[in-house]
Amino acid sequence: MARAEQSRGISRIDPFSKEYLQVAVKRSREHYQERYKEIFESFPNVFKDLGSQATERYYRELARCWMAPENLWDPFEAWRNACTITSRWLQLGRGVLTYNDDRRVKLGEREPGFAWRLGRNIAVTPKETVYESDVLKVYHYLTPGEPGRKVYRRPFFMLYSWINAYWILDLTPEISMVRSIRDAGIDLYMTDWQRPETEKAYHYDFAAYMRECRRAADAVREHSGEDTLCMGGYCIGGVLADILVAEDPDRVASVVNLTTGIDTFAGEDGAGAFGAFTSFDIANLGEYAARHGGMLPQKEFAEFFDNVKPKKAVDGFMTRYVFGDSGADDPVSYWNRRSARPVYPVHIEFLKRIYNDNELADGTMQLDNGVVDLGRIDHPLLVISGQFDHIVPLPVSLRTHHLVSTPPDQQESILIKGGHVRAIVNNDLYPVITDFLARHSGPRDRLVG
Repeated sequence: MARAEQSRGISRIDPFSKEYLQVAVKRSREHYQERYKEIFESFPNVFKDLGSQATERYYRELARCWMAPENLWDPFEAWRNACTITSRWLQLGRGVLTYNDDRRVKLGEREPGFAWRLGRNIAVTPKETVYESDVLKVYHYLTPGEPGRKVYRRPFFMLYSWINAYWILDLTPEISMVRSIRDAGIDLYMTDWQRPETEKAYHYDFAAYMRECRRAADAVREHSGEDTLCMGGYCIGGVLADILVAEDPDRVASVVNLTTGIDTFAGEDGAGAFGAFTSFDIANLGEYAARHGGMLPQKEFAEFFDNVKPKKAVDGFMTRYVFGDSGADDPVSYWNRRSARPVYPVHIEFLKRIYNDNELADGTMQLDNGVVDLGRIDHPLLVISGQFDHIVPLPVSLRTHHLVSTPPDQQESILIKGGHVRAIVNNDLYPVITDFLARHSGPRDRLVG
């Protein structure tokens, strides 16, 4: 990879080197159970300590302004300290309003922010729906004004996660993975998971969701007229894509995994705080979900991802609700606050089978077509990892390289200095993806539009 790309926080690494083999080394199941228990039990004290430090600093500043000796003889200093105290009270009042506003956003009572709106300046790349069911839509992205344009022969079918909105990949015209892929001449299809509206759909299990994925892939093949696809996915979508490839490897040309976690028992901490708080043995996740109708409620789920990063959660609380700074009204924040969804019962099963029991990585996952064997994946593979990803930690992401049968010289691994979202919403990353897809999509000789 060019030095310029490395300087932008993107580097190509060798997952089979001694350094990264050590990063992704597996420990025993007992090791991770003990580590998750330590993480889970330490969090209350971590939050308490961080909260105490933050409030102590806050009150110390107020006390200093109130009791400063110079207030007695220096009118200017007394006036400045009085202004500081007054501004802190005003900020606190604004923070209370922000807290109430955030609560309404989490409950779905109003849109977040003011600058960004879905369909107006967010997710505006033209598209058509080529498949629709009770729980899933599949979009085909279009280039208006270019009838009969030539694209690479094999379409790229991208699967997204069901826990938030797909349009993080089509955020704005200026920062859109969708547009970058489309403009590079790759015919792109992408999933958009829907909130189940019927009782039957609401109780679909993981096998039923995978049946939807298979139907969607067949719809892409029928619409494009091409039997062989390039497949990929982001987060949970990457897991779904890998299962599809393992089940039907002969009709796939290449695979892309963006911050995807399959083997959650890797590295020193495994899935880290996310693994600890999704444990059915330690966090009693199954019992918690049962009390809420078999799913995780939207408000609690929206708060979950920050709460597994204690420092960020405490700093964010102080910034928004004590200092009254609502932060920048940027498109990623809009997506983060608007797109969280209730996590359906299928997600509880997913966490149990993938994160808790590690079925897919261990080769014991049974679905409609029998046992899912990731060893059947021998296609060119691109794995993209976030160095600071707290949902899919780097060791977990890297383990995918060792679960497939793809020869090492046909595997590519990209490390980004970013987290689970900011690593992917990254204009500098998109040429890496389009270059990989172009090399494995056949000639650019198919007409669309």
